[in-house]
Amino acid sequence: AVQQGFSAVFGGLNARAAGRMPPHSAERVRALLPIVLAMVAALVSYRWSLLTVSVSFTLTIKTLGPLFTMAFTLLLLRERTPASRALSVLPVVFGVAITTLTESDFHVLGLLAALLSTAAQSMQMVLAKSTLSREDLRIGKTELFYKVALYSLML
Repeated sequence: AVQQGFSAVFGGLNARAAGRMPPHSAERVRALLPIVLAMVAALVSYRWSLLTVSVSFTLTIKTLGPLFTMAFTLLLLRERTPASRALSVLPVVFGVAITTLTESDFHVLGLLAALLSTAAQSMQMVLAKSTLSREDLRIGKTELFYKVALYSLML
């Protein structure tokens, strides 16, 4: 919450100083809400994971991010990942599988929380890419960052 608070305050101050305070229309809020929900889910489940398993285990699971990103990109944006890039993720998947099997501090809830966090973070990135490419919204990267931080703080 502290990070989102600082991002919202400084993003708003930056936009106000530049004279381009973006509007808070209902259409923009609806477009950003899925990104906000994914971000909050990622943050909450990440901390939940840290409470139940070791930091190293959580971070190892989070290396599966590219796998989730490729899947969500295909499902939501209909963009295919080149085979060479997809194959480069396989060693990471095998490494995570070996680590999971040999982890002494293993807990199923911690694993699920880390997986949820990783999936939600990947979803957030894919949704942000989709929103930035929408011509009807004309949202820039700075505005997206500022508004997502602000709305997640309110949630």
